[in-house]
Amino acid sequence: MREAREIEMAGKQRANGDLYVASGRAYAEVVRLAELKGMSICALCRRMWIPRSTLYGWLEGASNPNCTQLAKLHAEGADVIFILTGKTGGTYGNV
Repeated sequence: MREAREIEMAGKQRANGDLYVASGRAYAEVVRLAELKGMSICALCRRMWIPRSTLYGWLEGASNPNCTQLAKLHAEGADVIFILTGKTGGTYGNV
């Protein structure tokens, strides 16, 4: 069962390219922020009015954060440039 899931995820990654990676980075940022703030992931999502199903969609590569969700993540301290590009730190002029 797990192998089938991994094959499915690999197919989604190939099909969606960078968009899949962006959704995974969004999920990772939520996890990082929750740990940083000492909150559960679900509590942080409730605070941002982001449904749990949306968060799991990001984890699975089924959906990507929209502009409103990116703004909410940014307001909580997420690195939106990292979510979108995979680049961290420094200046963002060459993104």
